[in-house]
Amino acid sequence: ASPWRLTAHFSRWPFGEGGAAALALAPRVAFASALKEAAFARHGSARAIMSAPAATLEALWEAVDAADADAWRAPAEQLECSSSSSGAEPRGAPLRMYARGVGGAVEVATRLANPRAALGDELRRFLQAGLAGIDIASLEGVEVRTQGVDPPLDAPVGELLASLAGPDGFLHVTLVTEQQ
Repeated sequence: ASPWRLTAHFSRWPFGEGGAAALALAPRVAFASALKEAAFARHGSARAIMSAPAATLEALWEAVDAADADAWRAPAEQLECSSSSSGAEPRGAPLRMYARGVGGAVEVATRLANPRAALGDELRRFLQAGLAGIDIASLEGVEVRTQGVDPPLDAPVGELLASLAGPDGFLHVTLVTEQQ
């Protein structure tokens, strides 16, 4: 974390005339990138996403943007974005962890988890890098949440991924410590 807080002031819009349109596409581009990353982690290839018809990707994005789970299902299953659509156990489980660190900054870490391992074991393994100064030995004083649920730490990551993955294919896990 930087000891400085920086603020940029612009005398004019820095992106030129087409900048607003490019800025509006940023969430869509980030989603597509995450989708490909999660597909590669799960299946060893992002081919299904990369070769998908533009209309399918458009339908998926429109459903995500509208927060419409029903509209999301059909294109997601076509692209094998969900664990249940392919029927095969994922090779890896894409996991994104969020924790509030020193000074209130949110730290994000993306890791590839073993789908057969327990969530608590995988979190301890990942947190050895020191994410947000959390005690990795016990996870004591840390609440673990995904999709608003406090999952049991002995639950297999693959089962949580199949049930609680986000629309981008990642299992998003928030770590809440007592210090927050």
